[in-house]
Amino acid sequence: MSAIFRWHFRRKLGSSNSLGSAHSCGQQIIKLLIVALSISSCTITTTIRDLNIPIPAIEPIPAKIAVLYSEEFRTYKHVGPALRDSAGNDVSQGMKLGYQLGDINVSLFDQLTTNMFRRTETFDSWEALAPSREQFDAVLEPTIEHFDTWQGEDGGFKLPGVFLNVTYRLKMYVPDNQEILNWSLESHQVFCIELVVSCGPSTKRDIVEAGLRDVAAQFYLKFPSLPEISSWTATL
Repeated sequence: MSAIFRWHFRRKLGSSNSLGSAHSCGQQIIKLLIVALSISSCTITTTIRDLNIPIPAIEPIPAKIAVLYSEEFRTYKHVGPALRDSAGNDVSQGMKLGYQLGDINVSLFDQLTTNMFRRTETFDSWEALAPSREQFDAVLEPTIEHFDTWQGEDGGFKLPGVFLNVTYRLKMYVPDNQEILNWSLESHQVFCIELVVSCGPSTKRDIVEAGLRDVAAQFYLKFPSLPEISSWTATL
């Protein structure tokens, strides 16, 4: 029995010797045990629904783009490994950290594409896009290729921290179905903190937002000057 339950039990029994008090105490302990068991093996999910990216001073590419968001992209969820200390011991007590990233994926690339291109329209499948495919200069399909975040020590960092690796892949197709771009955007972030246990939901949210802002900055800086994009825009 944990310290909190022992304390609660002693406190309740010490307050009265009556049968009613003991019965009430027992009921409350049972409730606490039920709650404890219900969270002993669960995933704590952090949901990030929106992110405001600063709009850069760029001239939009004069093209009409179909942006394709697959179901996996729109509903992406990541569940991390069990929390371990620096010695590799499992200290998670059955709990894992999860991230619901579907909404933020869409929010991120909605902002990136509407700022990068003259006109955009979004679709949720190739089937939905098919009837109007010829109306667009190209189709851009972002996917999330890798997402990983964890707490502990990593590499040369001796202080406990929160770490993030995220990779998006962008594929672009012209109307004849030719793939003209296959490009990845990666971000690696670390937030060092004094104690791992002090890392709350806000820290986990902050590191994901930092990673996505880094992805956005790379997109704005590098995308227009990619050789594949330069060749394509010359045909518009």
